[in-house]
Amino acid sequence: MESDIKILESFIRNHTEEAVLLIETSETNQIIDLLGKLSDDLAALTLSTMDRFNASRIMMEANHDLTMRILGKCTPEAAANVLRPLDKKISGKILSGMAQDFASSIRLLLSYPENTVGSCLTPDVLTFSPKITIGEALEKIRNNPGDVYAYVYILSHDNKLKGFVDLPSLIAGQENKSLQSIMKTDYDSVLGSLQIDALINEYFNETNISSLPVVDINNVFLGIVERDKVRRRTQIKNRDRRQLHQTSAALGDLFQIGLSSLLKGTADVLWNYKDK
Repeated sequence: MESDIKILESFIRNHTEEAVLLIETSETNQIIDLLGKLSDDLAALTLSTMDRFNASRIMMEANHDLTMRILGKCTPEAAANVLRPLDKKISGKILSGMAQDFASSIRLLLSYPENTVGSCLTPDVLTFSPKITIGEALEKIRNNPGDVYAYVYILSHDNKLKGFVDLPSLIAGQENKSLQSIMKTDYDSVLGSLQIDALINEYFNETNISSLPVVDINNVFLGIVERDKVRRRTQIKNRDRRQLHQTSAALGDLFQIGLSSLLKGTADVLWNYKDK
């Protein structure tokens, strides 16, 4: 058994992408069991090379100790890619168990200022390797229907955006063909650091685009930004701004009334004093 693991570790080390593609065809519990048997460094390499969606699900279902061990051996960037699609309560619990400096580096990568695209993106999105078949992609979609949008995004082994496929083309494709054979590489993407106002003005204002992929400065896929979600957020912010303005105006009126009353009262006192 030990010799089998050594052979497997050698294969992963020398043919990482090919090995990971094979590993990802296994059931989640089998992958978790395998990661637990690999050295921590090699388990981290395997996890970092996996599709981000798969990797995040595996870390969510693995026991806490194994998650800590593997993510602790990843780079902050790789760990952030794995944690980003998870619910914030789950990722927060994982981060709270890590070394403080390492966790702070990851939190910095995960956080974006409130007025930027990164603060309102949808990170939990199905993604795919260009090397899998159309049939394998369709099976993944059937197993995760809640995480499917109008387009499916195709990433390299290091989670960089390579292209996309619309759902009709995917469904109509030949199942034994690779995703790369029908992948479209002419696409718009936006940076997570882009201001929301710029996003609306440049992309969402007068177009029918419903969503866009979001990347960082290295073209690493972060998720998607949805037109309706941004619109709702903007409406809420404008409503809150109007309410704040109305409240400020009301307080201003009260202040003026109070000030007038005070000045009038003072004037009356002075006048009465003068009469004496």
